[in-house]
Amino acid sequence: DEDWSPFTNQANFLLADFLFRKVEMSGSDIDFLMELWAFRMQQLSEAASSPFILHNIVYSTIDSICQGDVPWECLSVDLGETIADDAPSWAVGSYQVWYRNPDAVIKNMLNNPDFHQQFDYAPHVSKDCHGQRKWQNFMSGNYAWHQCVSPCTSCASFN
Repeated sequence: DEDWSPFTNQANFLLADFLFRKVEMSGSDIDFLMELWAFRMQQLSEAASSPFILHNIVYSTIDSICQGDVPWECLSVDLGETIADDAPSWAVGSYQVWYRNPDAVIKNMLNNPDFHQQFDYAPHVSKDCHGQRKWQNFMSGNYAWHQCVSPCTSCASFN
């Protein structure tokens, strides 16, 4: 039997993945779906309830996944003193940006054996059947490509 921690089983993991990542369902819609689920289970006289009671439980379960140990960090941003007198109301506020250190996240991903041979980390240019460039992920972007492919003036004698 596989360990689906912090989820109670594979079905709950798949449901959380579907709600949060696949369809990006809002918290209120998750709550409504769980209410419907519990209501249906009650109609069937099942002892079980919905897999999650509220959307907060879905979110906290996802956040408690222990894969890697990169902590959340918070950055507060505002426009400071550069705000014009007639600025819109949103420009006056201060906002929190929550993130995890990208370098540490990538390091954890590369060290994770579950990702072994699961993604291509080489920069590439992809084109469709009409010769148009396809932008599909970070490694198909200009930044990654230019970091890897650049003229080598000192290599001219190796033609």
